[in-house]
Amino acid sequence: MKTIDSTTETNTNNTEVFPNLDLDLKIRYQISNDDKNLHVKLTSTDFTVISKILTTGLRVCFDEKGGKKDKLYLEYPRYQKQAFSDRIMARVRNTQRENFSLNNLINEVPNEAIFGDNGTIEPFPVIPADTSDIKVSVKLVNQSELSYDLLIPFSRISKKGILSLAHLSIGVVTQSPNIPNISGKLMDVSGQDAFGSGRVIKSQVDTYARQRPGVPTPSRINDFWFKVHLNGVK
Repeated sequence: MKTIDSTTETNTNNTEVFPNLDLDLKIRYQISNDDKNLHVKLTSTDFTVISKILTTGLRVCFDEKGGKKDKLYLEYPRYQKQAFSDRIMARVRNTQRENFSLNNLINEVPNEAIFGDNGTIEPFPVIPADTSDIKVSVKLVNQSELSYDLLIPFSRISKKGILSLAHLSIGVVTQSPNIPNISGKLMDVSGQDAFGSGRVIKSQVDTYARQRPGVPTPSRINDFWFKVHLNGVK
């Protein structure tokens, strides 16, 4: 598993640099921290990836032991029922691709995130931000770039705080929905057959199915994991 260095948390407005890239999901990311909070930032300019995140959700998972355990996570945007994806993607099918704005998708994202901790689910509103000690947002930059911003206290990841997180690993998990195209054939957001190539991890599919009773199991789970060397932790 790749290991990256967390940088010192700053409040400057300088142009941000995202030095880390997952080639499969086409997502760039950076991690920073102070002594109390972990800051996770993601960005993508890929239309397919952005559409997938906005219509089927995104999870950021934390494993303090450095593995790929997905029992502790923040989910936002939340996974929506298939009817949501069907309704949104019907708009895509009925609109020329070049005329379709991603604003149509981001405006449909519900104002709720969930924090999952070993089976305990804590929903909270994203706005106003003072309703939770976890702060998360997604926005579009220049109508074509998705910016994801998560600030989470270390006390949410481990009761012992930052000093117990020398082996922290983080996973970014999203999925490809099954969407019928005009001919009725199952397709994913990218336009490829939903039963085509793609990484499926059975344990993750089972997890999604268990935690979303009545919601169809997604066709493919896509993820990447990395270890983090936190600033200030030896």
